[in-house]
Amino acid sequence: METIEQYLDRTESASHKLFEGIDSYSDVLREAKPLTFITSTLDRELMEQEYLAWRDENQEALEARREAERAFVAESFALANLCGAVLQTASMAISKFSTEQPIPPVFRGLIQKGQRVTKYCVGREVRGVPIGLIIYAGRNQYNHFDERPKLKNPAKTVFAMLANMGISENNQPLIDPAFNLTNDHIVCFANNITTLLGWCSYQDYRDEMLAMLGEKLR
Repeated sequence: METIEQYLDRTESASHKLFEGIDSYSDVLREAKPLTFITSTLDRELMEQEYLAWRDENQEALEARREAERAFVAESFALANLCGAVLQTASMAISKFSTEQPIPPVFRGLIQKGQRVTKYCVGREVRGVPIGLIIYAGRNQYNHFDERPKLKNPAKTVFAMLANMGISENNQPLIDPAFNLTNDHIVCFANNITTLLGWCSYQDYRDEMLAMLGEKLR
């Protein structure tokens, strides 16, 4: 396998199955559509009355949605494992087909020239981080999810940047729980990573890898 195209072709059947499996977990949510309460008043008492009437009228559908959400959450770890396998495959491609890249200023001091991780300083930026480094961090957390406090830099800093949503009106930091390593409700963050990257299908993933590791790196 001398090119990224050949690598993608050789791993296509496995990657397709991974994305099919990932998509299957969303079926349970698609089958129970979310419901939205819309009020016609700003009066709190009237609003409460309208809500109670709406809730009673839609009780069966609301319970079906809650049950679907419970089922989805129950399978979240299994879903994360499939997404982690996608990140592992993507990481192997970067390791094999990328070259040493310029280190983003925010990571200078955490990444040194000549280190293997410089290959991951590639791709479009998401929340100020090259997606190569996002893949690197997500793959590392997936492989060592039982050692979360020991996650090292630059992966630790990547998650901190992804979780940083700015400052609130009260001058408090806004933290995205989907990437907060101190969030004990999440064991493995891999599915949050692939969702952030916009990889909803095999084609999304393939297009991204070709854009990132195509002609410009050869």
